[in-house]
Amino acid sequence: MKVLNKLLSGIKGCFSHPRVRHIYAVTAGDYVGQFFVYIEKVDNSYCFLTLPDMYVRYVPTQEFEDGIDKKIVDPVEKMPLEVFNICVAQYRKSETEDK
Repeated sequence: MKVLNKLLSGIKGCFSHPRVRHIYAVTAGDYVGQFFVYIEKVDNSYCFLTLPDMYVRYVPTQEFEDGIDKKIVDPVEKMPLEVFNICVAQYRKSETEDK
């Protein structure tokens, strides 16, 4: 039974969002037209780098999940590693400049 629960948990993780290296399009609301690149989770927020403006945005986990459920935020694709690494570098730079 333990193995089955672990397997089911892993399968559920394949369908959950956000996922590292994935980009999400915002289709409504204050950030319509922007793309959110998922970087990491800190406390109860997901951290994104927005494109094209390259701002760091902290989105509460429940708000993001509601956005996915309501089709306000749509998964687009998994970024190539080289492009994602550039986004992470910009995220880290922007994060230290804001402090």
